[in-house]
Amino acid sequence: MGHCKVHVLAKYRNGAKAGYGGHGPAGAFYGLQYLGRTNAAMGVKGSIATCSCMRLG
Repeated sequence: MGHCKVHVLAKYRNGAKAGYGGHGPAGAFYGLQYLGRTNAAMGVKGSIATCSCMRLG
């Protein structure tokens, strides 16, 4: 069974940062959805999505 932790980070023009951490594909989906709404509201400069996966057991 694979374990995946997703970290999404966005930087905004005004220097503010927003982050979301979740587990698995659902975490990634909701994280990107959340950032999508925030980006639309604040105007995003750039967004980074990283996924670190490791095998357990």
